[in-house]
Amino acid sequence: MSEGCGNCGGDGKCTEHSAIETQMDTLKELPNTVSKLTGIVSVIAGLFALLVGLAFNAHFEQIHQSDNMVKRLDAFGVQISAMGAEHNLNKQRLGERLVRIETQIESVHRSRSKTK
Repeated sequence: MSEGCGNCGGDGKCTEHSAIETQMDTLKELPNTVSKLTGIVSVIAGLFALLVGLAFNAHFEQIHQSDNMVKRLDAFGVQISAMGAEHNLNKQRLGERLVRIETQIESVHRSRSKTK
């Protein structure tokens, strides 16, 4: 039995005793409440970490895709450069062929003019 508070004989039926008992019950539940709050905070922190991880993953995936795109563009540039070199070589060959044809035409003209 609890001691008397001056309002009752210690039977706990006065308002002061019931208020103290309510506070004691609340204090007894405090560890459970703290545990629940800690769990909620942990879940929120875990979700935040997951979102940050997903954001970094998406960012690094974009970097990887950009690197792949740069590599493809470099390869395409090499192809274009090779095509340009081939084009210049073909121009040079055509120029040489044109000079040979002109030389042959001049030779034919000279031989015809000598025969006349």
